[in-house]
Amino acid sequence: MADLSDEGPYVKATIYINNDNKSLNDHEQDHITGMNLTEAAKQICYSYISLYMKEKNNCYIPIKLEANFYSYVEKHIPAVLVIKKVTLQDNLYLFDVDIIQNEKTLATVNLKLGGEYG
Repeated sequence: MADLSDEGPYVKATIYINNDNKSLNDHEQDHITGMNLTEAAKQICYSYISLYMKEKNNCYIPIKLEANFYSYVEKHIPAVLVIKKVTLQDNLYLFDVDIIQNEKTLATVNLKLGGEYG
């Protein structure tokens, strides 16, 4: 994840994949893996908690993650994570994150983070 910004109505970041990380990229491919996309979505949510809510993000753990993939996200074309909705309820953050490439939503991630574990 790179270039986190809140310009416009949403918080967004460019997806950056370190191709040298063999635990996330065990073989060469032309698309970004689902594991990398869900990890990037998780990272933007943790960044939101830390930077915008001013909370310790290490006090939150994933409770539920649901992802929907509609098309491949290509490596050679910039892709963006966009937090479309954030809800805080009973010390749980609920995030709706879109993954967009060429102005099309190619995947969505819904993440629930539970708090005060640190």
